[in-house]
Amino acid sequence: MDVAIMIEEFVALNAKAKSFELTPAELQRWADLKESLISAIARTPMSPGSAPTSRPMRNES
Repeated sequence: MDVAIMIEEFVALNAKAKSFELTPAELQRWADLKESLISAIARTPMSPGSAPTSRPMRNES
């Protein structure tokens, strides 16, 4: 499944989840999508320069 489609479906289900309107089947789908998206993100290689960096230390002179 395309990641963009998974994100759209997750966002729609997430909106329902916030108002506690999910059916048990939708709740299971929401959980499955969440795990799939986490896996997809973990497999995505990061491009140079996009990795989080630590802040430079301040010069305390």
